[in-house]
Amino acid sequence: MKEGNDYEKQKNTLKLINNEFLNCNDPHEKIDLKACDVCGKIVAIDQFGFGECENCGWIQDPNLIEMSDKVLYPNRISLNKARFLYKQGKKLEPDIDDFIAGLMMYSEMEFWYNNKNYGVCHANNQIEFFEDKNESSLQVYANTSEFREKANIDGKLLKDIWKEVVKADYM
Repeated sequence: MKEGNDYEKQKNTLKLINNEFLNCNDPHEKIDLKACDVCGKIVAIDQFGFGECENCGWIQDPNLIEMSDKVLYPNRISLNKARFLYKQGKKLEPDIDDFIAGLMMYSEMEFWYNNKNYGVCHANNQIEFFEDKNESSLQVYANTSEFREKANIDGKLLKDIWKEVVKADYM
């Protein structure tokens, strides 16, 4: 059975390489339907399997099924956490640990707090945290643990005010 699956996978890969199935006019045109991976509602997807659920907001990505415990772009929390939060009736919003996991995967994140935009970048083996358009606000941390424990806004630890943060997302 596995051998047959490998054959089908290779055949489909070859067809994709040869553009047999690709819609080059509008590659993101919704052409199929599937059940949302989080809430089970019907979602329109494109030829690559991507589509946003109008019910829960989860962005379908066929690659996430195999890595359901990881935070991967474009979603801001893991698939398993999204399912857990949805079952509890909660919004699919990242906590500070999800935000940090997204940062480590994508390298640039942002959020809003008290009507101000903040950015966080992971580069050169350090983490830079800053208020947008305020160069004097730069804070530099050696690693994610130090960032999580020491990052602050006006002396308030980010981890303590995280519930007041909005629009935490990829840059």
